[in-house]
Amino acid sequence: MEAQRLPGGPAFARVFEEGISRAGRLLVLHARPGLHEPARVGFAVGKRLGGAVVRNRIRRRMRQAFRDLEGCATGADLVFVARGRIVEASLPSIRREMRILLAGLSGARCAGEGFPGIDVESEGL
Repeated sequence: MEAQRLPGGPAFARVFEEGISRAGRLLVLHARPGLHEPARVGFAVGKRLGGAVVRNRIRRRMRQAFRDLEGCATGADLVFVARGRIVEASLPSIRREMRILLAGLSGARCAGEGFPGIDVESEGL
């Protein structure tokens, strides 16, 4: 099932306030249980990382990396926040970090095709 876009503003704030976070070298993942069956996901890139062109490029790469891992999270609201090192990172390294962060939510593995979904709500997130 395809993930949906997390509407900005209040929805992002709710994830930041009520959810948990996991940090990696390239990204910080904020997650909270959601009532929506497909995961809702949002991507945040701060102005410190560069101008609009650079931030949009980072956001596009984050979306592409998540598209390859969509089955890893269901029933959750997710926000990926870019960190400084992501500017030079390759798409496979972004994908690998997302996989690790998502797997860290419940201990499940997201490795290749047919990986099990992470049901954040049942794992006590």
